[in-house]
Amino acid sequence: MSNTTKNTQSILGYQEYINATTGEVERFQVLNKEEKSDFNFHKVWIKMICSLMEHLGSSKNTVVSYIFQNINAQNILIASISKIAKDTFVSVRTVKETLRIMKEIDCLRMVTNAVYQVNPNLLFRGKSIPRIIQLNKYHKLPKLEKKKVA
Repeated sequence: MSNTTKNTQSILGYQEYINATTGEVERFQVLNKEEKSDFNFHKVWIKMICSLMEHLGSSKNTVVSYIFQNINAQNILIASISKIAKDTFVSVRTVKETLRIMKEIDCLRMVTNAVYQVNPNLLFRGKSIPRIIQLNKYHKLPKLEKKKVA
């Protein structure tokens, strides 16, 4: 996915101008100045990314990269463990371990089987209001309970 910008204009209203050649009054739509705005990008919170990467090895990073590249606009990944393993050329065990680590440090939560949501505090594509909505949905998902070692 490439980062791009898009030009935006908004209509300020209508004004009448006198045509210098004909002397006729003509009505024109008045637009504001073009502005470039970011479009089609992900926002990344570096503190959470660094925490995640320090817990993972290189093949696990491949799995994380796959997850980040395949989430939808709601930060949802729909993929089975075997599909992720096949698409990333890593073992099923590595995928399971990566997902477990991501759940433990709250970078990812399971919605249902083969459906995961990435924490919007970690990564999100879009503006702040949709991010807040997804963050609220994310926090309603059950968090992985850490196992106590006896």
